[in-house]
Amino acid sequence: MDKPSNEISRNTPEDTRLIITVAEALVPKYFGLIQSGFSLKAVTGLTIKAFLCGQIGLSEDYFEERIQTLFLDSKAVDDVTTARIKDGSRLALSAAMPGVAGALFRKGGKYSAMRNGIS
Repeated sequence: MDKPSNEISRNTPEDTRLIITVAEALVPKYFGLIQSGFSLKAVTGLTIKAFLCGQIGLSEDYFEERIQTLFLDSKAVDDVTTARIKDGSRLALSAAMPGVAGALFRKGGKYSAMRNGIS
């Protein structure tokens, strides 16, 4: 395995690209597949941000603006620059969630202290 780093290594568009085209009638099955999760081989020891923006290739703008809630191994994550992915980790991502749950679990949210009793 590669040495862990805080630096984000950039993939170029030529490195990896996955394009999925789904017929309209199959969209419900596609969402079911994505929601049930999937596995991929990756370098471990990276921070969540380095993994998603560097290794996976998400743009930093998309990451900052759209991904508001993250769970790493069933625990809410506030600081994506320090939380590291280990071998066998599970990472769950979500856009902004509504209501109290959204406020409570949002990364770096002002109510994150209230979840100490939960996680």
